[in-house]
Amino acid sequence: MFRTAAFTPLFNIPNFIQCLEDGPVDETFHMRILETIVFPKREIVICSQIKGVCQVYCSDYLSPSPLYTLALFLEIGFAEEKAPMPSLTKIIQRLKNFPKMPYLLGGNITQKINLGLPLESIPFTMRNASLYGIDCSGLLYFVTNGHTPRNTKELMEFGEKVEDLCPLDLIVFKGHVLIYLGDGLVIESREIDGVIISNWDRRRKLITKPYHFIRFHPEAFAER
Repeated sequence: MFRTAAFTPLFNIPNFIQCLEDGPVDETFHMRILETIVFPKREIVICSQIKGVCQVYCSDYLSPSPLYTLALFLEIGFAEEKAPMPSLTKIIQRLKNFPKMPYLLGGNITQKINLGLPLESIPFTMRNASLYGIDCSGLLYFVTNGHTPRNTKELMEFGEKVEDLCPLDLIVFKGHVLIYLGDGLVIESREIDGVIISNWDRRRKLITKPYHFIRFHPEAFAER
């Protein structure tokens, strides 16, 4: 049995190292080869391995396509029980104190990842070389200890739709999610400026897609 030894990136192509060395961003400045970053001590099944690159299966991130990572991120051992969902108050506190970070598609932790690459020779930003950054659903995933869906497509069907907004409710539309903090404030990670807290009344005027409110935390239902 194998598990993640540390925060472990999962990629959707087997030659991700070469891609990282060549420059991973596309014309929209997204690094689409990164799928997610798995928390430490989570179960991993190694399907095959070639020169330190493993094709893996991970129940924490179910994917219809093959996933790959480096063997150096894995160790022999059993998965540990996932940390419990923090209280509503604790999650809100985490969000209000969340560090300012850039947006990174597939990013969902607050630290940099050491891929063993010679960073000084890579012709792109440290942000991509070290997988530093967080996306919108990754922000929520991190502060809930992995108890929420990892992408916005799944978040569209998550929790219970509500008509009003309470602290920690989600504002979800195709491709994006915002988290309501209370007192008229929302937090999100967006492409143009990363993690940012803003006024919901002003922010909602910029949304052009249909959106709805989702309530998911047990304490939020209890407070209704």
